[in-house]
Amino acid sequence: MRISALVLKEISPSLCGRIYIESEFNNKFAGDLFGAVKYVEDTVNNSDQHINSGSYQFLVGIAWAENFAKNLDLLGWGRGPWEDNLDIHKWTFREGIYQKDDPYLTCENGVLIMSREIELRRRCANINQFVNFFPCLKDLKIGPDLAVKY
Repeated sequence: MRISALVLKEISPSLCGRIYIESEFNNKFAGDLFGAVKYVEDTVNNSDQHINSGSYQFLVGIAWAENFAKNLDLLGWGRGPWEDNLDIHKWTFREGIYQKDDPYLTCENGVLIMSREIELRRRCANINQFVNFFPCLKDLKIGPDLAVKY
């Protein structure tokens, strides 16, 4: 997996997230980063999984493609009982459809990315500071080639 872009996006007025866009996923949109981000945003907003319910402080998604299928592994940081140890919820989408029984969290590179996100969140004073910084992934040699804020 090679990450071609990292996008910070307001998903709804009460929720923002970082979306890591894998190179093959971006290719499905002929390199149109806006189209790729819009697809992810529509998938989240059209889901009946209550992702925009206000129960989550932040989302991190990894958008990737395999063969002809567009996939999204999504993690939501919840407002758990511990300020320093938040709950993390998982959703998996294939072609925009929630996969309720998918047993997989994400790929190994995805876990590395999520670990860096957690480390960054714990170093920040609050969620507002966290959303304005990106974790360092340079030593992982998986990208991103581009980081943008929509």
